[in-house]
Amino acid sequence: MVKLLALVSVPTVVFGVLYGSFFGGIIKIKPLWVDPVADPMTVLKYSIVFGIIHLYVGLGVKAYQLIKEGKILDAIFDVFFWYGLVSGLIWLLLGGGRPAQIISIVSALGLLLTQGRSNKTLVGKFFGGLYGLYGVTGYLGDALSYSRLLALGLASGLIGWSFNLLIGLLGKGAVAFIFGPIIFVAGHTFNF
Repeated sequence: MVKLLALVSVPTVVFGVLYGSFFGGIIKIKPLWVDPVADPMTVLKYSIVFGIIHLYVGLGVKAYQLIKEGKILDAIFDVFFWYGLVSGLIWLLLGGGRPAQIISIVSALGLLLTQGRSNKTLVGKFFGGLYGLYGVTGYLGDALSYSRLLALGLASGLIGWSFNLLIGLLGKGAVAFIFGPIIFVAGHTFNF
């Protein structure tokens, strides 16, 4: 567990510097990239881009394994058609027009015709392909689920900021000197 926490701390520190946040802003540093509280939409866009990259890398690993096993057609049917469909849909959402439609339709037809190939009957092959094509919702859902990165970043940053605010409300006397460190350690440990 200690090794895992040590590994997880590295990206936490990196994103803290990128976001300009250290223990909820206890030390004021200028963000190297973006302030997620001031510009959450930028963080949301990049979070979804990370999700799409993750999806593409996962499909690439699957293609590599299939090709390594000599299943080149399976790699085409089970990976490259997905690349085409997902890329075409993304391009379509970004205003790709007719070429994006063609790529999406050809890839969807390829998936429809090949995803049920292990079924014995023609009807089984068709419905297997239709069910396989339905998997696009899972891929897009996986990519969109990366929006949680925005939510986690904002939530933990604002919770840390709230604990620091509580410490500031104690003033500068003996009460702050005694309870401030307790709130700081307990609060940020809770947030962690």
